[in-house]
Amino acid sequence: WRMFDLLGRPWSLNDVCCYVPAWFGAAASAFTALLAHEGMYQVSGGSGATLVAAGAIMAILPAHAKRSVGGGFDNESVAMTPMCAAFYFWARCLRGPSAWPFAALAGVAYACMAASWGGYVFVINVIGLHVASLLFLGYDPHKLHRAYTTFFVIGTACAMRVPVVGWTPLTSLEQLGPLAVCILLQGLAVARLLGASRLRGAGQNVFTVYVLAGVGVVAVALLIPTG
Repeated sequence: WRMFDLLGRPWSLNDVCCYVPAWFGAAASAFTALLAHEGMYQVSGGSGATLVAAGAIMAILPAHAKRSVGGGFDNESVAMTPMCAAFYFWARCLRGPSAWPFAALAGVAYACMAASWGGYVFVINVIGLHVASLLFLGYDPHKLHRAYTTFFVIGTACAMRVPVVGWTPLTSLEQLGPLAVCILLQGLAVARLLGASRLRGAGQNVFTVYVLAGVGVVAVALLIPTG
């Protein structure tokens, strides 16, 4: 709104609010296209056709179109963009050993969604589940540790600054899983420093299961009394 005034093309606040869903809808479609492109990167180095098709499909989805119509301002109109951005930056940070800093952008996007809509819990749970799945499939815990810790710390710290969120990310049963995954990765990092990184294959998977189960039991025991 103020930017238009600085550019010498004043808009009323009402006009800006009416256009916000359309602007954010276009941005959400763009991030969805980038996410699809990133998903194909490991297979074929990326696909222009995939990028265009994913963006086009997202743009015409009825559920998305309902939230991106000019004048139909709602929380979801804004929240879809940071949600898609968080998923894209998370996928991007796993591309290679030097790509983990993109996790910081994923954390910022997650915090923006927390500030715009209560559905932010979906983002943190999906990414936490993705990390847990990669661990069980044998993905290098060291790479996941850097990326997920960066994402979780930045995203949670910023989300906790939102008044309606507060300490919820650390005390809610709905977000227990992502917190347990973060603690698990810290445990694996400590074990790696102590020499337990020699474990391979099935041995490492068994160790991961036991640590995750232990963290889950302790967390549930501590959080159930608080509701």
